[in-house]
Amino acid sequence: MHEHDVVVVGAGGAGLRAAIAAQEAGADVAMVSKLHPVRSHTGAAEGGINAALRDADSWEDHAYDTMKGSDYLGDAPAVEALCRESPEEVIRLEHWGMPFSREEDGRVSQRPFGGLSFPRTTYAGARPATRCSTRCTSRWSNAGSRCTTSGT
Repeated sequence: MHEHDVVVVGAGGAGLRAAIAAQEAGADVAMVSKLHPVRSHTGAAEGGINAALRDADSWEDHAYDTMKGSDYLGDAPAVEALCRESPEEVIRLEHWGMPFSREEDGRVSQRPFGGLSFPRTTYAGARPATRCSTRCTSRWSNAGSRCTTSGT
């Protein structure tokens, strides 16, 4: 029998980030997934990560767009936390080695996507989510951790 402080089920972007946060807080973490993290749904996505990084944008506008996109069924406190914290998370991913596409002036590139009222989708070349999953998986693995996968 294995014992851990935290067990994360799923190794997509959210699962990887939760596992890294728990591990950084000192927990013994196990991550269980049907697929290797880079083969997750996050790894297959082609959009990017939304964050209000520009002076003309705000986390409040991002939250409004997110709630509107959910047909106002989203959990408001969760949407608020997501939108308020996303700029910091994008910067954290960059520090971990995420190769975000850049403008000529060096700023992280952002493009329009979906129903956004402002171009706030960051990306990294043609497959941003695959690169994100790879960077998070590297961060997880470099800490001496591993993910147990089981095929179905």
